[in-house]
Formats: sequence, C-alpha cells, structure tokens
Amino acid sequence: MGEETEVHNWHLAYFLDLAERGDQETRGPKQIEWLDRLNAMSDNLRAALEWAIETRQTDTALQMARKLHWFWFVRGDHTGARRWLQRVLEMPDTPLHPEAYAEALTQLAHHNLQLGEKAAREARPFVEQALSVARTNNDRRNIDRALAMLGLVLADERNFAAAQSILEESKALYQEVHDEWGYAHAVICLVVQSEIQKDWATALALSQQALAGFQKVGDRYFQSVALRYIGRAYVNQGDVTNGVAALRESLILAQQLDNKFQIALVLWRSFAEAALRAEKTARAVSLISAAINVFQSIGAWMEDDDLLFENELVPCRAALGESAFAAAMEEGRAMTMEQAIAYALENQGG
Repeated sequence: MGEETEVHNWHLAYFLDLAERGDQETRGPKQIEWLDRLNAMSDNLRAALEWAIETRQTDTALQMARKLHWFWFVRGDHTGARRWLQRVLEMPDTPLHPEAYAEALTQLAHHNLQLGEKAAREARPFVEQALSVARTNNDRRNIDRALAMLGLVLADERNFAAAQSILEESKALYQEVHDEWGYAHAVICLVVQSEIQKDWATALALSQQALAGFQKVGDRYFQSVALRYIGRAYVNQGDVTNGVAALRESLILAQQLDNKFQIALVLWRSFAEAALRAEKTARAVSLISAAINVFQSIGAWMEDDDLLFENELVPCRAALGESAFAAAMEEGRAMTMEQAIAYALENQGG
C-alpha cells in the first residue's frame, strides 16, 4: 500500500512512549510489573529501535536507547545494552542532541563498569565526554549522573581520594534537588569504593543507608544490590549468620526481578564467600561454578574473568585436592539457575 514507512514510524512512536513510561516506573514501586510488561514487549522495542537506527532518526534513537537503559540494567542485560548504546552513539549528529547524548554516554559507561576489567577501562572516556557535554550545556541532571559514574570509574582505578570527593559532591547535588533515588544511588557508589578498599564497617553503614533510601522509593532492584553489599560486609567482618540472612533476601529479590546478572553476583561474590568463612570449601566452589554458568548464559562472562576465576580458586583447589575440587566444580556446572538458587538458599551456614 506504500504506507510501510508510515506504519513503522507509528510503531516507533508507540514504543518510544512505552519506553518513556517504563523508564520512570522501573525505579519505583511498580518496578516488577513494568519489567514484566517491557520484557513481554522486548521484540517490539528492539524492532522500533532498529528502525530508528536504520532510518537515521538520531534524536529518536537516542531517546529510545536512553529510556531503555534501566530496563536493560535491572534485567542485567549489560552486554546487549552496551551493544545498542554503542550503535546509537555512532549515529551521525548525536552531539546535536546534547542532553540525550550526555545521558547515553554515561549509561554506556555504567554498563561497561559491570563487564570485567577490559570493559571497565573503556568507561572513563565515555563518562568524561558526558560530563564535558553536560557542563557545556549547564545540564544539571546529567552533571549529577556523570559525576556519580566518574566516581565509580575512579574507585575502580583505585584513585580513592578523587573518587570520594566526586561521589560526595554528587550526593550533595542530589540532596539539593531532593532527588531521593539519585541520593541513594550516590550512596551505593560510595559502598563500591568502601568494598574495594575492604573497609567493611563503612560499607555496612552506607549499605544500610542506601537500603533505607531504596525501600522508601520502592526500587526493589537496588534493594537487592544493597542487601548483597550488607551481606558481604557482615560476612567479611566474621558475622556469617547476619550475612547469610541479608544474602537470602538479596537473592530472592533478584530472582523475583529475573536479573540473572545479579543472581550470579550473589552466588559468587556473596554466598561463596560465606561458605568459605564457614569452612565449606566444596560448597563455595560449586556456587562459583554455578555462577559462571549464569554469567555465560547471558553473555556477561568476559575474557579477563577467566584469570580472576583461576586466581580466586587457587586456595580452594589446594584445600580440597584435585579430585574433590573437580567434583565440586562439576556439581555446580550441572546445576540449572533455579537449582543453584535453591542450593544457595539451603540453610548451611553459607
């Protein structure tokens, strides 16, 4: 009928509107409802974004990608999000839309920080460009966002003094404009820095503050993240009982959200640590092996993770011996994600 372009554009407009509403709702009390709704429409959302890129509708493509950021993030689809954001940012004339451009750059940096050391190293130029664009345009919201992300980048680079200063600045800016979600997120960024420094007492206090903030606004994903940090802080201070209690809550929330990335993190970086503290080395190895399965299933296992994995398991291999170590690895490898979750939730002191 010669109306294909018009129909595609109607489709794009409809799903851009849906993505815009979802962007707000995926950070509040209707989070799970909207995650399910967006997930059910994910093929249409991808088709709409693909059409915007193919037809060089730069502003619309930027709007679509930036509004899908939290959907991708809360679902743990960092690999897919990174690919889409890179494609959109490579479109011509993106700098002509400075607000969306700055936000998309910050979002790309945020996803990179989740995906291993190599990807994390690539985050800095994106966030520095975002901050430059936002400051040039006196874009207060994107200045705040970029500062929080730059703080994470600096913490990842072990530049702790600069990271602390920038994250405190970001936190103060969010407080000034009464952005409760942004403030709680800035606090979570400070938790990351405390964890890297192994300052577990500070990490615990900040995590509890962040948890209260995210409970207030109804963000269940970041409640799960805060509970994971609380659990790790307790475990690393020798309180396995309280640590495991927090980790159980974190894992149950991650399962409700169907965030496989977060599930894998709770299995590896949290429950496995608790098992080691409780001197259950074989259990820890099985949990780590199961977590690797989950990471690989969503394309989130990076090349540099192999070395990290090998280094972390050296003491476990030595403690168990080669035969028992191999058996524990195979036990974890054979688990489905649901079986791994059930195994982690078993009351075995970690």
